[in-house]
Parts: sequence; structure tokens; C-alpha cells
Amino acid sequence: MRAPTSAVAWAAASAVVTTCIVAGAHPADFSAFYAEASGRDLRVTFDLHPNALREALAGLDVDGDGKLAADEVARGSGEIVRLLDEGVRVASAGAPCVATATLPARLFAGVRVQVERVYTCDRAPDELTWTVRALTAIEGGHSFLGRTRLGAVYDQFVFKPGAETHSVAVAPTVPGSAADPRAEPARRPSGLGSFFSLGVRHILTGIDHLAFVLALVFAARRLRDLALVVTSFTLAHSVTLALGVFDLVHAPVRLVESLIAASIAWVALENVVRREPRHRAAVTFGFGLLHGLGFSAALRDIGWPPGGVAPALFAFNAGVEAGQLAVVVPAFLVVSLWLRGRASERAVVRGVSAALACAGVYWLVVRALGFTA
Repeated sequence: MRAPTSAVAWAAASAVVTTCIVAGAHPADFSAFYAEASGRDLRVTFDLHPNALREALAGLDVDGDGKLAADEVARGSGEIVRLLDEGVRVASAGAPCVATATLPARLFAGVRVQVERVYTCDRAPDELTWTVRALTAIEGGHSFLGRTRLGAVYDQFVFKPGAETHSVAVAPTVPGSAADPRAEPARRPSGLGSFFSLGVRHILTGIDHLAFVLALVFAARRLRDLALVVTSFTLAHSVTLALGVFDLVHAPVRLVESLIAASIAWVALENVVRREPRHRAAVTFGFGLLHGLGFSAALRDIGWPPGGVAPALFAFNAGVEAGQLAVVVPAFLVVSLWLRGRASERAVVRGVSAALACAGVYWLVVRALGFTA
């Protein structure tokens, strides 16, 4: 017995809006550290994702408002440092390097919790082994981007569940040689596969970006239409992703995230009121520029030196595209094979689109007011 058209639409819409609101728009993406050697010392700056810290340290969010304030970070500094003590290990030629100095944790730019530490090794390191488990065990997993500058070597790697240990060899420094620290450091392509995975993970856990893509899929009646809008979206967000990461375009994070939410509401509402939305490729390109700025914010916060960004940026963007296709293709096939031509088609499209529009409006409101969704 076939379910009534209204019941099918209501069930689909309820599932979408519940998933969107419960999941939230931006689960914790990743944390990072940058380490630089100076004699026997390693100076390390940790940039920790607030959402991941809240999950790992239940009492950190004292007022329970879903975000970390500067005073909460200051009060919880000891807990944050203990988390790093337990979850980050660094050894030089097999001998542990010991944390000898630590600055209190602080909220940096409202979006990262920063901790600066000095690790002292038995001797000037010529080989380092990092083991990073801090925050990787939280529900859903968490990635930790590590960047190390040692003499003439620049190394980058993504630590995540199942890949928590990484070693880097250090070339000895000879004055006047290519290893002289005054020379431009060599850029290792290590970990590019990890940056690809990071891009896949970013799009698959960025439910607001997925909501936008799904709104495009539901409106595409032909494969040609879908290919056109997906290409427009890809070109647009690739441009602003690169411009944002290379610090050529600046936009307030809250404004960008709010406009991304508005883009979801706009496209979804257009699906509701028009069977075939007008100028969808052009509209998608315009909104894709906003989504690219959102992607770039995730990478720009890491603070990579300009010369080291390009390979990782390419791998990250390729991962985003792969993740996007992993959603778009199956979704279009399901919609085409199961929905097209049925009596319930228009009702389901409108119901799901209305739910996506509600999620977009919800995200717009909470982001514009400064909440964390």
C-alpha cells in the first residue's frame, strides 16, 4: 500500500530538518600546532578547536551556552594543559622531550583556543617523533594538523584516529649551506593524502554545505542541469578558497557563515515556489563564492606560511570535490530512479526543500546572533 503523498513529504521533511538541527552546522573540524626548533628547545603553538575542547572537557563550558568565552578558557587553562600533557608526546632520537614552559590558554580571535609551550630535548634534535592523541578520541573523531620547522626542513602531517604517530628527520645545519635557517626551508609534500582526507571530511561533516548541495540536487530534473550547477559551485568555491587561504580576500567569519545559511534558505525556498528555478547556475556561482570563503576560513586559521600552502590547498580542494561527488551522485540517482515521474514527486521536493529552508533560516538566526551552529 502506497503512503499518501502528504505523509511521504512530511516524513522526508521531518527527517531532514531534525538531522540538520541535531547535527549542527559545523562539527569540530580540526586543531593544529606549529613547532619550530631552537637549539635544544622546541617552541610549539597549539591552536585548539573550541567545539572539540568542549566535548573532551565536559566542565569547560561553565554556563552551558554551547560556546567558550575568554573567561571560561582562562579558568580551564590547567585542564587544557593537562589534556596536552596526556595527549601529545614528542621524542628526539627516542628520548622524550619535556615541557619546560607553558603560557596559559587563551581564546584567540574568538575561534581558537591557543596554548604556547616549550619542549626541551636532551640535545638539539636531528629526528623527531610526534605522537598526538589529544582530542582524536572524541565522538566522531578529530583531526590534528601538525607543522614542524626544523632547520631547513618544513614538515606537515595530519594526525587522526589510526594515524597518531609521525616522524620527521632533521638535516644538520651548516652555516652558509642550503640548511642555513636563513635560507628558505624545504617544503616536504608529506601528508598530502591526509590533506585530501581532511577535505573529504570537511565537506562530509559540514552539514550546511551538504544541505546547499542537496537543495541543488532536488531541483535538477536532468543530468545536464545537475552538471551545470555543480560545475558552477565548484569553480566559484575553488576561486574564493584560494583567495581566502592566500589572504587576498578578507571577510568577517560571522558574516560569511550567516550568508552561507542564507544561501541555503534562498535556494531551498526557490525549489518550493518554482518547479524549475530560474538562472540556477548563475545563482549557484554567486553563492559558491560564499561557500569558498567558508572553506578557506578553516584553512586560514591554521596560519601556514604562504610558500607551504599550495600543495596542501590542492589536496584539500580535491578532497572537498571528492566528498561532494560522493553525495551528489548517489543522491541524484536515488531522486531520478525513485522519485521522478511519481505522483508524490512535487510534494516530496517541496517538503524536503521547505525543511532545508527552515534549517537555513535557523542557522542564519543563530549565527547572526553569535551562537555556534
